[in-house]
Amino acid sequence: CIRDSPRADLEGACLSGNGRYIYLAQERELAIIKVALSPTTAISEMTEIKPLALMENYSTRVAPYLAKNRNNNTGLEGITFHTGTGHIYALIEKVHLGAKKGPLVIQINNEMNAIIASKFLSSESGFVGTDGNMNIDGSGIDYDQTDTSKNHFHIVSDKGKRLFHYDWDQNKATPVLELNYDNAEGVAYDPAGKKIYIVTDGGHRKDSKLYTYIKQQE
Repeated sequence: CIRDSPRADLEGACLSGNGRYIYLAQERELAIIKVALSPTTAISEMTEIKPLALMENYSTRVAPYLAKNRNNNTGLEGITFHTGTGHIYALIEKVHLGAKKGPLVIQINNEMNAIIASKFLSSESGFVGTDGNMNIDGSGIDYDQTDTSKNHFHIVSDKGKRLFHYDWDQNKATPVLELNYDNAEGVAYDPAGKKIYIVTDGGHRKDSKLYTYIKQQE
């Protein structure tokens, strides 16, 4: 059972395109858990757990970015489902590329047996904090379903105190919202209602908050 595992450490969740499965991001183990939803009862069943390390192309598309002494708290932070392609996108909070630090976005096939591609977000991608910090983290990701023919995402950064709109094809992150609070950890976008939801992690004995923003017409 997931909740009884001492190393569960779940950090993100997303729903499949057909609504039959939930995918969970397990931070410390760098693994994805697939849970089948029952259409008739409240009972769900874990059908598969797959560490990234067991997926094809891990050694070339993920491992080179990970420090040998990786902190267990800099693993998977977010996960989202691309309703256009059926691919899964996972977000590693912070990795290294030389002297640069930043999140890594990973594209995974629906069968969860192969990593299709990965992209490193750095200051060259426009991923910079409100204070000019060029080594910020990624703490949440959500696919932008406004146009399912495009590969666009919302990514929130805790350390950067910003919400970005990310173009996967161009590897370009554009700041769309500056946050005047700490610990922004999750993001979800409702294209029908044009609302963006951001949740904070208050930590031990502190309140967490859910912020709602209305996206302005472009």
